[in-house]
Amino acid sequence: MSLTLSCLVLISQTASAQPHTGIHVAPAHAPVPPAVAAASTPPVDLCYRFDDRVAETAVGATPGNSFDSLNINAFQAPAGGDTITTLELQTFGGYTGNDYTGGPITWLIYEDPTDDFDPSDAVLVWSTPDVAVPRQVNDGVFQSVAVPNISVDGIWWAGVVYHGLVGGEFPAGFSQEVPSFGRAWEATATPGTINLTSLSSNGYFADIAAGCCDGVWHIRAEGTQCSDLPSCYGYD
Repeated sequence: MSLTLSCLVLISQTASAQPHTGIHVAPAHAPVPPAVAAASTPPVDLCYRFDDRVAETAVGATPGNSFDSLNINAFQAPAGGDTITTLELQTFGGYTGNDYTGGPITWLIYEDPTDDFDPSDAVLVWSTPDVAVPRQVNDGVFQSVAVPNISVDGIWWAGVVYHGLVGGEFPAGFSQEVPSFGRAWEATATPGTINLTSLSSNGYFADIAAGCCDGVWHIRAEGTQCSDLPSCYGYD
């Protein structure tokens, strides 16, 4: 079975198909939310982040496809390590042609034992199930989960699994303003078979820039030490 990941443009209503190594950019064939100002004061930005809260793209499954989709961003802890207390995620849905509201997700934290930005050998240190709470508007509001003080050191990965995506669902917020530089990866597998402990064993596994689009996931994190740094590890 071919597992096809694709991007749905959120700002523009049109996009041309671009075949690319089994993954392609899908036409913007469904209504999508334009970027708007948040209705209320946005929450404080978490320290570990690469995005500016406004998604240019949502990533998901084109019609006729169904798969589990695992998305991870790499971050670097300050010297001496850090303790992660919160993860955040931006998802979209609840409007015609794209609705993953209440869909099952799993939050993830991995350590990179070789600190080489290659998650082929990433070690899963924490996960928890949840359900997606997608936004109907592109207002920079994120879903969050409390993390039970998980210790990380050097390069580590924060991520999420969307379980059982079907064609027309594009839940994953994505920024194309910031290149991946090997920091944003994705794995896919047939529904119910995603391998969380051996990422390279999945049906598709690569830096997102090798697939549909270069950029970073709208996945963020907070730690007890990173806020003390002179600058954050992403979009400032």
